[in-house]
Amino acid sequence: MAATPQSDASQFLLRDSTLFPSFDNIDDRYTYYPKFEYGDDFDSYNEEVEEWQEKYEYHTEFVGEIKEVDNLLRLVVKAVDRSGKRVMIAFYDSNRGGVYEERCKVGHTIMIQYPKPHHFMDGSAGFRIEDEDIDAVTVIPHSYERLLAANDAYFKITGNPDTCANCFASAADVKCKTGNALSSCARCKIAKYCNRECQMADWNNGHKLACRALPDIERIEKGPEQDNLNELEELAREG
Repeated sequence: MAATPQSDASQFLLRDSTLFPSFDNIDDRYTYYPKFEYGDDFDSYNEEVEEWQEKYEYHTEFVGEIKEVDNLLRLVVKAVDRSGKRVMIAFYDSNRGGVYEERCKVGHTIMIQYPKPHHFMDGSAGFRIEDEDIDAVTVIPHSYERLLAANDAYFKITGNPDTCANCFASAADVKCKTGNALSSCARCKIAKYCNRECQMADWNNGHKLACRALPDIERIEKGPEQDNLNELEELAREG
């Protein structure tokens, strides 16, 4: 018997406005996370992290789709957040954003961990990226629309483990009826299907949009303690 798909899967992760707030709703309490610097004492760092975790419950991250890129004097990006607000992200690091110059393209998504809002002298609002902030920035070569589609697909899949992503037949039922195991999508390696027909049906029903970005959602879901999310753009180059 096929499983019933989990409801409200779209309420997780990127859909969560507390974890991924709009610019105007960023909570100053969550704009810091302890960083381990070369030469630091590891035990002292662990104590700092534990103290931070006792005070603050949430990891927060700004997410916006890049709409404009200017690199005349320094890298300046204008992105639209979840509310539709246009936000300026200016790189004032020693390399003037050079490390992200090739990655920041219109239509890609920029993410900033523990974002600290800044109001520039011209009256615009956004983020001023200094040297100490560089590791908090990630650029993912997918549109925000594609990331949201992958987000919803990811939680639908993980909420119904060991089932076909299209018909929700369990792996046990498929094995019993056909003698075959569920087959993983060759590209994302996350969605599984009981047969070719189900795979094609799911492809036409939304997996085509979500597929390339599913591994990114999986890594974002692991949180900043894994790798600060900075390898995402390298692992999703084909987007």
